[in-house]
Amino acid sequence: MKNLLYLLTILLFLGTTACNPCSKVDCGNGVCNDGDCTCNAGYEKDASGSCTIEERAKFLGNWSGVLNFSGPMSGSGNVTLNFTPGGNIEQVVINNLFTCSGISMPITATINDNMVASLNNTSCDDGAGTVITLSFSSVNWVITNNVMTCSVNYSATSGGTSLGIGSVTGTLNK
Repeated sequence: MKNLLYLLTILLFLGTTACNPCSKVDCGNGVCNDGDCTCNAGYEKDASGSCTIEERAKFLGNWSGVLNFSGPMSGSGNVTLNFTPGGNIEQVVINNLFTCSGISMPITATINDNMVASLNNTSCDDGAGTVITLSFSSVNWVITNNVMTCSVNYSATSGGTSLGIGSVTGTLNK
């Protein structure tokens, strides 16, 4: 009787694990649903289908190209933007997009898939005691084959007074 109970326990265990499509799936930074991985925020699937790749990784490093600025900060020229890891897995910090008194204004960006989904507002002191604040909207930065297409609208204020609205557009290469 004891052997029969032991055999039934083994068969029951084998039957339940064989029917579970997730029993042999390692999703890494994700969860398995019916044999397929759903990645946690900030991760994407690798070639094996496991969630091991940080989405922001493709953004990190230097990107160079021409950006066109309109509005209160107008002009165009060659730039090199530096993307570094942000405070959490879904963020990067963009350096050298805007400067204030010759110093880069670091801008924290949230990443979603292959695009920058949003930019956090940023402020700086212009060196003469005036605080300039940039607010961003309509953010559309997408990476395709190591080429980043950039488009963002911004407004600039100083001491509560509007300095105007503008945009930044262009293409950068890694």
